[in-house]
Amino acid sequence: MLGRLLMFRISYPNGTKFKKIMQASIKLIEEIPLNVTTEGLTLRALSPDKNALVNLFIPSTSFEEFNVEEETNIVVIKDEFNKAVRRAQRKDSVILIYERGARELKVILFNAKTGVEREFSVSISEAGMEPVGEIKVEPVVKFQIDGDDLKKIITDAKIVADEIEFIYENERILVRAASEDRSYRTTLELDRPLLNLESAAEGRVSGKYSLDLLKGITTALGSAETLILGFGQNQPLRIYMELEGGGILTVWIAPRV
Repeated sequence: MLGRLLMFRISYPNGTKFKKIMQASIKLIEEIPLNVTTEGLTLRALSPDKNALVNLFIPSTSFEEFNVEEETNIVVIKDEFNKAVRRAQRKDSVILIYERGARELKVILFNAKTGVEREFSVSISEAGMEPVGEIKVEPVVKFQIDGDDLKKIITDAKIVADEIEFIYENERILVRAASEDRSYRTTLELDRPLLNLESAAEGRVSGKYSLDLLKGITTALGSAETLILGFGQNQPLRIYMELEGGGILTVWIAPRV
């Protein structure tokens, strides 16, 4: 009996980095659609409530091995994938293998120094998912901030409310959150603590967003990342991060009007 045709075999050289990238990317979604082409690996999916869109791209050049027979689209079960990937360590290569018609994705963690290989089978969802398009909106206001600083803001705001408002005015970002009896306010300016701030707007611009979604993604991103946030008047909030080793993670969060 002939074996199945290999659709792709790709290997990422650092298990810890791959784990961090993936755990941040899948935090807000329930199933994981993977698109693998000769250009790289893409993950694009909506959160269950459709209020967040996650878009991850890792180029083929970031992998130590990238063997793709043809473009492949599969949807893997989140819990199973996460259980496999979270076992990865820094010296592990993370190898993903998929064969045409297979009902599972093979995830292999291989330590070249010790020769230890651990293999996991991750189930493929038979239901599949409808393709999700990209959001083609260019934010009017953009600001760059350390992940730690943003995480503190989100944590403090979450104590008092379930939504946060970003306001651009007079070359600064005003942050507001309020409930019936409590409120939170802070001001972000260039070098205090913003690393960069730019705006194409002539006047005041504001947007309100879910703190639950923001807390979910900032917690998953870790502490050492630099993020670029962008928003417009009642437009989606864009969180943009360039990944160490190559690649881009973008998260869009719908506005609350």
